[in-house]
Amino acid sequence: LIVGTQCHGLAIFNRTIKGEYKHSKNIVAPDRFGQGNISPVPLTPIGDGLPSNLINDILVTKNSVSQTIWIATSAGIVKMSNDFAKQEYWRGKDYADKVSRLYGGAPKDFKPAQSGLMNQLYPEDYLTCLAEDENGQIWIGARRNGIMIYDPLSGKRQQGTHKNYRVIII
Repeated sequence: LIVGTQCHGLAIFNRTIKGEYKHSKNIVAPDRFGQGNISPVPLTPIGDGLPSNLINDILVTKNSVSQTIWIATSAGIVKMSNDFAKQEYWRGKDYADKVSRLYGGAPKDFKPAQSGLMNQLYPEDYLTCLAEDENGQIWIGARRNGIMIYDPLSGKRQQGTHKNYRVIII
């Protein structure tokens, strides 16, 4: 059982033989990032680990061969292996703006991503919800910038707003 929290990252529970759940471990983001540990958010657009302890949604893919855990956070999306050993995050294109608005400004060692990498980032950093469709595509909801669809097989992304998609829930 994977539980996302609003302040303490992920809590992992295992089921005992008796059918009860026992707390196994926590996966948390660092309190601070960057040289000198002065930033409350990651200074890099991509990286390893959790970028935020504010978890908005968790999705475990249905594909049992390469099952993946996706996590929507206030600082991007995380792709985690099903054994919890590896976590990779991607932030949104607005991450550099968030860093520049930190109290006291951006850290001196901060350098925004090059435009090539910036174009690979999600349109927004604050992601709210996740869903997997019947084709294995991951639907990602953002707070302000609509919907993104990621195809894990091809690596392609589409973006739109709720006006571009007609979603029928059955």
